[in-house]
Amino acid sequence: MNDSFTITRSQHTFKFGIYAEKDRVTTGSGFGTTPTGSFSFNVDTNNPNDARHPFANGLLGNFTQYSESQARTRPAGTSINIDWFVQDSWKVTRRLTLELGVRVAYYTPWWAWHGIATNFAVERFDPAKAPVLYRPTCLTADRTGWP
Repeated sequence: MNDSFTITRSQHTFKFGIYAEKDRVTTGSGFGTTPTGSFSFNVDTNNPNDARHPFANGLLGNFTQYSESQARTRPAGTSINIDWFVQDSWKVTRRLTLELGVRVAYYTPWWAWHGIATNFAVERFDPAKAPVLYRPTCLTADRTGWP
């Protein structure tokens, strides 16, 4: 839905409008699938080439596990988008015109109606449990990074 209208009164030109849509995704490889595969670079003490750190293992190509989706789920997501605006074009003098207005947008997060989706939940994130890739370390006078 898209609608706007304009009213002119003496030196003012007022504009009002709204735009609303419901977005829907039903094509693609699917939510919750890994059609291109997924590698795990975890530490593996049984591997003699292990670098003792997942990031370093990734750089070296030492992976411990690979997985790929056998079946593709059909994407099923919706979202709502609503925008509106109010604007005034005021001709103060022959050489001065002021453009004043407000634009507002409301957009909901994607919602998967079949329940197969992932998302980042801010309220469940604990910075104390976040993995540390490198910690600054001083060996002699040189500053280095150590896992």
